[in-house]
Amino acid sequence: MILMKGLVYFLISERKENWIYVGSTINLRKRLAEHHRVKVPATKGFRPLKLIYKEEYPDIDSARKREYFLKGWEGRRVKKEILKVIGVACLRRQV
Repeated sequence: MILMKGLVYFLISERKENWIYVGSTINLRKRLAEHHRVKVPATKGFRPLKLIYKEEYPDIDSARKREYFLKGWEGRRVKKEILKVIGVACLRRQV
């Protein structure tokens, strides 16, 4: 069995303030294209989008666990720290 590397990524809207999307994938280029072609309902109304951060994991299961953690209550603090380090103001509305 070949394990494909997983990625966790953050997107922000270039049109609407105070919005961030956290997702995971095995193919970032393809997934970003899906976001831009309105194939992802959660980001449909927030285009254009900008990739601001990504983390690589040994497999998609690890990446999904990290994504779910970052979307959860305990992960909010970690997500805010990441945003601070990369120079993005902490945002209120998060998906």
